[in-house]
Amino acid sequence: MANISVTGPRRVLHRILMIVAVPFLVLGLIDPLEGGLALLIALGIYLVAFIAGRSRPARFLWIPYTISILVGALVLAYAVWLNSSGEDLRSFPLALRVGLTIYEASVLVTIGAGVFAAVRTFRR
Repeated sequence: MANISVTGPRRVLHRILMIVAVPFLVLGLIDPLEGGLALLIALGIYLVAFIAGRSRPARFLWIPYTISILVGALVLAYAVWLNSSGEDLRSFPLALRVGLTIYEASVLVTIGAGVFAAVRTFRR
């Protein structure tokens, strides 16, 4: 799908959806479980926005977005594994704390990319 000049209601819908997706990215900071669900909701909003705008998603948005989802899934899987093995999660193991820090950092980069992508739609 090539970037095509879009006018009228499709452009307005594209811009609105790009802005609406950003708060869901911010909700992604909560933790990998609830935040991951918010990131998946934002994914759906972005898909509709890019279809409405007849444009491709930029790499600067999708690379950190994918990393955030993958890191969140790994941290969540590790926490579930620790819980099933009888580990006490009240004293967070170091690996889990590091994983959560990496997850939050990747979501922060994704938020920045989402804001930049939303602003960029108004510059065209």
